[in-house]
Amino acid sequence: RLALWNLAEDAYLNLILNDLMFTGNLIGYTDGQYLSARGETGGHLFFKAQDTGVGLAEVARLQGTAAAYFQMTRPFRISPYAGALVATEGMFGYDGDDDKLHYRDAGAERVVAREDLFTTLVAFNDHSARHENGGADEISVAGLSGELADDQPPKAHTHLTVAETEVFDGSGNCPSAFTDLDLSAVVGENPALVYLVVYRGANDCGLCQFRKDGETIDWKECLAFTDIYNASHRFSFLVPTSDTGIIEWKCQNAVLGVHVLVEAFIK
Repeated sequence: RLALWNLAEDAYLNLILNDLMFTGNLIGYTDGQYLSARGETGGHLFFKAQDTGVGLAEVARLQGTAAAYFQMTRPFRISPYAGALVATEGMFGYDGDDDKLHYRDAGAERVVAREDLFTTLVAFNDHSARHENGGADEISVAGLSGELADDQPPKAHTHLTVAETEVFDGSGNCPSAFTDLDLSAVVGENPALVYLVVYRGANDCGLCQFRKDGETIDWKECLAFTDIYNASHRFSFLVPTSDTGIIEWKCQNAVLGVHVLVEAFIK
């Protein structure tokens, strides 16, 4: 326990506390007194002395080891609580009578139980809305429940889409030279792997070929050969689209009655 009484400003103090020796000068401020002392072991002691009008009263009890460093300066200050907290912004004190912490904030004295210190004085806000796509963490989590909004590796139960849609109805001749077939209305304007089913009527379309839009390497094409002697007039393809959902196709013979359907796709 340390008590200071009737010390004049700039008074020299020699203090031994827990076998540590502190020496220093008392420095005056308009709202009270501060002791700034350096120990021979390298420790420091800073505290505010409250001016009672009669003398300087005890305001802090400090203890530590030779390696300890204490600092309590404005705006964080320690005050013994006795009736009313000192009317200085940032003053902080403990009241042994009500077992609560008192602090001075915006001119008012506020009270918080010791066990509620962190939940009351520290705001644990919902910060999901602060994350933005393209930000420091490259994610957008606002409004989600456990998954990121950014693209994730394909999952069969959510990314395999069954959407049987006819994309060429056979009312016109099938092309005999590679021609774009835009599937973006079905798969979206993005790359996709599309499962196609092709049906031909009585007319012989011959060799049918499908490929990604812009592909020029022959062995990367998907093809099937059907003629009038083939028992099956239906055949299927797995075809990758371009980045905008487009493929190219052609048949050996430009005939009527060839139908192309998207059965399913993965994107």
